[in-house]
Amino acid sequence: MINDECWNDECWKKYYFLLSELQSIEAALRYADAQPDKASYDESTEIILAHLITMKNTIDYLVSKVIT
Repeated sequence: MINDECWNDECWKKYYFLLSELQSIEAALRYADAQPDKASYDESTEIILAHLITMKNTIDYLVSKVIT
């Protein structure tokens, strides 16, 4: 059940943050795809992983606040 009282400005900020993280991941994927060497590619994928972990933590927070 969704707790509408918790879907406030803070939750919307988290939502837009998630969209921003997704855009960062998309850009990092394009960058990684264009890398000529494995070391640069691996560095790019580490950046992508960091964004994914950040997104997971943000989603966990939203679920704990919004879903009851």
